Amino acid sequence: MSKKATEKHEANNGVLANAVSVARVAKSYSTTGEVAVKLIGNLERGRPVFIYFDGLPVPFFIDSITRKGNSGAIVKFSTVNSYKESLSLVGKELFVSTEGMDEAELSEYLSDREKILSNIAGAALLNAEGRRVGTITEFFDYPENPCIGVSLAPGLRFALSEGGDTSFAEIPFNTGLILEVNLPESIKMEIPAGLVVS
Repeated sequence: MSKKATEKHEANNGVLANAVSVARVAKSYSTTGEVAVKLIGNLERGRPVFIYFDGLPVPFFIDSITRKGNSGAIVKFSTVNSYKESLSLVGKELFVSTEGMDEAELSEYLSDREKILSNIAGAALLNAEGRRVGTITEFFDYPENPCIGVSLAPGLRFALSEGGDTSFAEIPFNTGLILEVNLPESIKMEIPAGLVVS
């Protein structure tokens, strides 16, 4: 089966092998269907990206990419040709399949976010007193304010949750708060007061 046929087969069956998130669509950009994206990995012409609709990955081929600043780009997909069509992509993540990539090629597609997450995911988060706060599950590369996502230990809740899941917290993750790193087991941090409560 050819590479394109394999990708089509994967998309049709809801399976995307070794998917890596490389960008998120921020907004529609023009009347011809271009979109502005926030890059968290690598995008290139010639390799399809996949966007999930109703739980299924749909392939999109890139006609052009114009970089904007350090982490932005304007992207034109071959099958998106109007402002109305581009609206359906806003907020969607773009994925690539890393199946079959060698180590050097894979490194280009793994964003800093993915590299950081691969090192800290599953580690216990400890507070300054050494008590377990929860398990690190995610890394959010917010500009000038990176955060970690933490599945909180029983009995703890996230004070800033707005009616959502209080057992999941987003906690600032910067060097000034990190007290001790003992990966892959744990990270000890100064947790901002009032963020996680019992």
